[in-house]
Amino acid sequence: MVAKQAKKAWVVAVDMGYGHLRAAHALYKIAEGGETISADAYPGIPREDEAVWRSTRRLYDFISRFKRVPLVGEAVFSVFDSFQSISSFYPKVRRSRPTLQLRQIFKFLEQRSWGRHFISQLQSPIPFVSTFFVPAFMAERWRYEGSVYLVVTDTDVSRVWAPLHPQRTKIRYCAPTERAAERLSLYGIPERRIHVTGFPLPDIFSTKDLARRVTCLDPERRYRSAFAPLVAKHLREKLQARGPISLTFAVGGAGAQKELGRDILLAFVKDLKKGKLRLNLVAGIHEDVRSFFELAAREAGVSRYVKILYAKTKDAYFQRFNNLMKGTDVLWTKPSELVFFSALGIPLLLAPSIGSQEKANRRWVLEKGFGVEQPDTGILREWFWDVVASGQFAEAAMEGYLEGERKGAENIAKLVLGK
Repeated sequence: MVAKQAKKAWVVAVDMGYGHLRAAHALYKIAEGGETISADAYPGIPREDEAVWRSTRRLYDFISRFKRVPLVGEAVFSVFDSFQSISSFYPKVRRSRPTLQLRQIFKFLEQRSWGRHFISQLQSPIPFVSTFFVPAFMAERWRYEGSVYLVVTDTDVSRVWAPLHPQRTKIRYCAPTERAAERLSLYGIPERRIHVTGFPLPDIFSTKDLARRVTCLDPERRYRSAFAPLVAKHLREKLQARGPISLTFAVGGAGAQKELGRDILLAFVKDLKKGKLRLNLVAGIHEDVRSFFELAAREAGVSRYVKILYAKTKDAYFQRFNNLMKGTDVLWTKPSELVFFSALGIPLLLAPSIGSQEKANRRWVLEKGFGVEQPDTGILREWFWDVVASGQFAEAAMEGYLEGERKGAENIAKLVLGK
């Protein structure tokens, strides 16, 4: 097989939010040339193909931002979201019938030869690994000679992740969870083509960071007293909490929920000034979000206590974000692909969901005990410190560490390269 002979693979992503790009970034070790290929923005891309990608990306960003518009925003978003909705898991019945969105994708492939040029540029038939479903469909439709892998980037998936005729597909799926794997099977993907690998995460985990985090998030020792044998077995480090709790809030790929970041900042002004809390506001690559956070911090008089993470490129952003995660004690985020960072022993504080996939991710987090939901913004500060005192964040950190899959990138590499 080609996969057993290959030393590297084409790692392919598209610019449709951070999730697909973040997964690809974590697979850099197996990427040919150490770089990700952008199926929607590679050198020489035909104008017609670029136009399709651009219109799709603009719609995604517009809908994500437009959702915040009173009254009409929710209505418009609900219509858009219905095309990628995830049906109820029970009863477990086959749902192989393609959706309207999926039919439209294959219509573009057939009538416009969408992606044919892209696949033709990949001369070497090494494994093809995509973190978005469309490039994988392109590879299969235009008869890419090597093996094709599709990395799923959510805890559960809609029908659009499986091709028109799933029973005949040659795509091999890397599922991050058992639920995603079983869902793909219900869509008609042969079980032999589904592999539970976990989500590809950066290699930044250390038990020393986790020990510090658990100690810091359990000031009254409620969790450590109740689960002393478990903690002693897995955390042999005798580190004590040093300094304030580090709280990180991250906006999404479309820059949504920046107002929540401001509300968080304003809620904890006293704690920031007292040195009880450190706040990291992640603006990603959005300069307007960075400016928004900077203004909020300046007006509240806490600029010196708040770190704002911003980068001009996505690769730089992912690297800086990964570095930030090592020192983060609580990650506050909407339930995007970042829910998988719980496996690094980072407890999650969940902001409101945007879309069906994030609702599925939220259910997964809460069922697993990897995090908690945020309350109304009016009680943020009082509620947060009560949760800290209870040891619930410390427990969520340990649950993520014990039950989460940290080696998704390594598992995918073994599957793809056969070693």
